[in-house]
Parts: sequence; C-alpha cells; structure tokens
Amino acid sequence: IDAMCEVTGGRSYAVTSNRVLHQCIESLVQKLQSGVVIHFEKIGSDPPLLPDTDMVEVVGDITKEVETVAGKFVAGGLVSVGGGGGGSRPHTPNAGQVGGGNTAWHSCRKLIYVQRSAQKGFAVGFWPLPEAFWPDVSAHTLPQRSAHPTLKFTCTNQEPMVIENLPFDKYELEPSPLTLFILGRKQPNFCWQVFIQGSTKNGDTGHPFGYLKASTNLLTVNLFVLPYNYPMLLPLLDDLFKAHRLKPTNEWRTQFHNYLRTMPTYYAGPLRRALSRMGAGNLASTLIPEAMDNSLSYSVLNYLKRLKNQAKLEYDRIVSVTPYKGKVGPDGIKVNVRSQLKRELMDSLPGSSLRDQVTDFPGYMLGLPEKAGAETHPLRNPFDIPRHRLLDQLVRMRANLIGRGRGRSATQLVDSDTRHSLPIGQMGNYQDYLKKQPLPLRELESQP
Repeated sequence: IDAMCEVTGGRSYAVTSNRVLHQCIESLVQKLQSGVVIHFEKIGSDPPLLPDTDMVEVVGDITKEVETVAGKFVAGGLVSVGGGGGGSRPHTPNAGQVGGGNTAWHSCRKLIYVQRSAQKGFAVGFWPLPEAFWPDVSAHTLPQRSAHPTLKFTCTNQEPMVIENLPFDKYELEPSPLTLFILGRKQPNFCWQVFIQGSTKNGDTGHPFGYLKASTNLLTVNLFVLPYNYPMLLPLLDDLFKAHRLKPTNEWRTQFHNYLRTMPTYYAGPLRRALSRMGAGNLASTLIPEAMDNSLSYSVLNYLKRLKNQAKLEYDRIVSVTPYKGKVGPDGIKVNVRSQLKRELMDSLPGSSLRDQVTDFPGYMLGLPEKAGAETHPLRNPFDIPRHRLLDQLVRMRANLIGRGRGRSATQLVDSDTRHSLPIGQMGNYQDYLKKQPLPLRELESQP
C-alpha cells in the first residue's frame, strides 16, 4: 500500500489506537485541498552545509503514534499533525537541520496547492509547465508523457528574479521532506531553480522556468512559475520598459529573437498576453509572430478536436440523464439583493464569518420542494387511517360515502379521472416527467 500511495502522491495511515484514529481523520481533512501532484527530483550536487550558528535546534522527538500519522520526514525533527495555526491548511513546521545521510528529500512526489479564482470559479494560471519534449509541427503523434510532471531542481543558491508588472504563478508545496529540508536551512532570500528534462531541442535539462523558495516567515515553501528561460527574458523586458521606453533598438530585437529560439512555441500566447498586460500590447504582435502559435501538426489538431467533440457529447449525455441538472428540485428561485440587512440584525450575528455568509451569496437559488406524487386517499378505506387522524378524516369519509350533494359542491374528491387530468398548456411537457424517471437498469448480459 505504501508503494502505491507513493506513486500516486498520497500516503497510508496505520491506526493503532483511538487517539491515532482522530489524528488520522484530522490530517485527512486538512489534506483535502485542490492541487496537482508533482514529482520533484534533485540534480547536481548537494547544497553546502550551513554553519552551526544558522542551524535550527531540534525541538523534540516524535512519539511513536504521531510518527505513524505524520510520517518519518526527518530523523528527530518536529512534525505537527494538527497543522497548528488557523489557516485553511496545515503549515509546514520549522524542522531541524537534516542529517547528511538523509536523502528522502532528493525525490518527492507531492501536491502543489492550486487555488481557484473567486471570480471564475476555476484555477487560472499565467504560465504553463514546460512539456518534456520539443514541439514538432511535422510529428503525426504526440510523445507519451507521465501523469505527474517531473521537475528537476538544483541546490545552487540563486537570487529570486522578478520585474515590475510581470505576471507569475505561485503555488504552495505540500509538507514533505523537501519542504522540511529547505525550511531547515533558514534562507528565505535565496531560491533553487527548477527545470524539465527534454524541454529543449537537443533533449537536455534545458533552461529554468521557475524556482523553489521558502516564505519569509519560514512556514511554507512555494513554487514560482515564470516564463521559460526567465534569466534571459527578464533583463530584456526590463531594458525594454526602462531603458528603451517601448522603442526597441535593432540590437535589442536581435537578442529577443535569440531568446525566442530557445523558447517552446506554446509559450508564444502566454508571453503575448503578458506583454499586453504590462502595457506593450502594440509591440506584442510584432515581436512574437503568429506563426509561433502553430506548435502541433494538422493530424494532431484533428485528433484533439475529435476528442473534444466526444467529451462534449458525453458531457451532454450525462447532463441529460442527471435529474434536475444539479439543482435542488426541478426549479428554483434566484435571490437578488435589493436592500441591505438592518444594522440591528447584523450586529446580533456572532462572528464576522457568519455575517459574510449571510450577506455574500452570489448566484444563490432557493430550491423548490418536489411535487408530491399521486396522493393516497385513506378516506376510501377507513382501516388505512391512523388512529390519531380519525377525526380529521371524518368529514371526508362522510362526503365520500354520501356524495357531493347537500351543498358540498366545493368539496372535490380526487378520482381516477381527475387525477390524470392536466391543463391543455401542460399536455406536451414531457421533459420534467422524463427527468424524474429512475435510470433504467443495465442488461444482465450485454448483447454481442
């Protein structure tokens, strides 16, 4: 089980007591975060050992039960199972200096947390992760790739690079031996560059596209994703805006075209959007030719288009057989905010989070109760009436026995004719009826 969990980026738990069970549940709840599994691998030599003055003292030993829950990350390090703090997910603890014989951080398959956009409801990123192959327009098929991207990182300290108004992506790493090792070095002002093997034409390690860096408070480690070969691009963009004032010289254009030769063609669109975002929209179309947008062959594009059409048809089929399409009931009433709640009512709510829940509900819809089926009429058979409802049903029983006469024309009893009567305007509405039907059972043995 441990091997399978390691391959898929998860982990297993060994429950030995009631206390450990509660710790496991708490740990699982905190790990329910949206993200992507990344395989981090070290290349090159190990980082130099830090002086004794910079080392972090080991706070305490890990008990056997906590070690079962949190995993053996660092020998003698401090591991917090409960997560500590009031954040949305557990922070990586500040671990001790990792011993020289511990190599667990050399290769880790862990999550990077991908946050959803509050406006769009899904994750939005500026830069892609490089592919492990160079795009070839003449290739008829796409090379196979692993389900989890493999990011190579070097342990050489580099200065973090960023320029004004350049968009970048920032992803927090799940607690792992790698994050413990980086945080234990207590160097938040340096970063380690990351690469993708095979992202260049000759298939070597290629150029860096981001870096790993510890946060300033030494609680988390973040992956910063920048443009491909950013050490070459960022100085050029800085000169374009500050030195040349958006009027590039021929020498600058030559250097920029040399950079484009090292960049995979699928970065053309994101780079063009980034330049427009920075205020160089007019230069973006001239500096980056539209021919770079074609990174796939015609046969591959047709294949991808067929897959999209098949996925769309399958999605429509699933939606059509799903009752009410995810809504609470067949219909709903959309709530529109016309006036704010009274201050007296807002002040009576305990806590700011509860106030936000009451006042912030975009797209909130009230679900209507489902229409009940054909109502049973126990008044036709007195033995079907519960004892506590005999007096309530007495009037209906009398009307059912005697009939609709004696001035009781307003009493309408449902018989077999009126039960199946519908207004003419609703006779052709079969959709709601079909949606409420249970799904048909599959055949016991499929026909050949």
